[in-house]
Amino acid sequence: MSTPLVSIIIPAYNAAAFIRRAVESALAQTWQPVEVIVVNDGSTDDTAALVQSLCAQHPQLHLISTENGGVSRARNIGMDASRGEYLTFLDADDVLLPNAVELLLTHLLACRADLCSGLCRDHPTDPPDSGLCRVYKGADALMLSLRDQRECYTVNAKLYRREIACKARFPEGAVAHEDSFFVFLCLMQDITFASLERYVYRHYTVAGSASLSGFNEKKLCILDLAERKQALVQQQWPALAPYAVNVRLKACMVVLLLLLQEPSHRFRTAEKTCLRYFYAHKDAYLPAGDTPEVWYCLLRRHGYYPRKLAARLSRTARRLLRR
Repeated sequence: MSTPLVSIIIPAYNAAAFIRRAVESALAQTWQPVEVIVVNDGSTDDTAALVQSLCAQHPQLHLISTENGGVSRARNIGMDASRGEYLTFLDADDVLLPNAVELLLTHLLACRADLCSGLCRDHPTDPPDSGLCRVYKGADALMLSLRDQRECYTVNAKLYRREIACKARFPEGAVAHEDSFFVFLCLMQDITFASLERYVYRHYTVAGSASLSGFNEKKLCILDLAERKQALVQQQWPALAPYAVNVRLKACMVVLLLLLQEPSHRFRTAEKTCLRYFYAHKDAYLPAGDTPEVWYCLLRRHGYYPRKLAARLSRTARRLLRR
């Protein structure tokens, strides 16, 4: 039996400050063979030159340069160029732990799964992992996404069978929640999903990253992606359609939370739309954990506008103190 090739896909935009760290973590995997594909997404710094110099030393490393089109397009390009039977994704500012691919592939094969998810370490003091592996099939796997469970938040720290990932595709043009949408599309395919409680990925917070940027009109794609999820569930998994309401409900909650810090009135229409949907469907809420989140409880008690007023007063006070 041949040893399967695993493709590690790294989208990179102006990542010269940290791309070497990510690439070296991919090349140093205890599982071999791997191919590492860096998709340079129109960087204006030295990202391409740095990766090209590493390619000369590592034949399993490949560089694809393209015009800037966003992280989803870059990942799709990487998938199309990959040759591996299994795929995983690594952000240019993060690292894979040395045995990440080996752990994920070993459990994926043992569980006869199509997708295996591990844990992402955000801080050195994160709690120890348990090593448990839970297996979900078909509708039970899809319900993880519909319930907004943490296993479905990010595309990283996961290993995918090639045919599952390539059929899913990333939503090009989306600037938020594209990760969870991709995982959702994978789970829509009636697959077996193994969730492994082992750390396989190290996430670093980089100033200026998209996840830390303020609200803008492009982030309304959060609502669009949620509507698309709901429509797909209604078409392909009609028995689960009532649970898909939770997806749009939580998308509205996310947008409202982001709008708390938005000082202008440019998004008043979106704000009102989200509030109307929330109050019309609030009873469809499904907590991701054992208890409802604080933000849901506050919204249910009509606390949005008082909270927004408090945020506005706080901004005003900070401006006055700086004078």
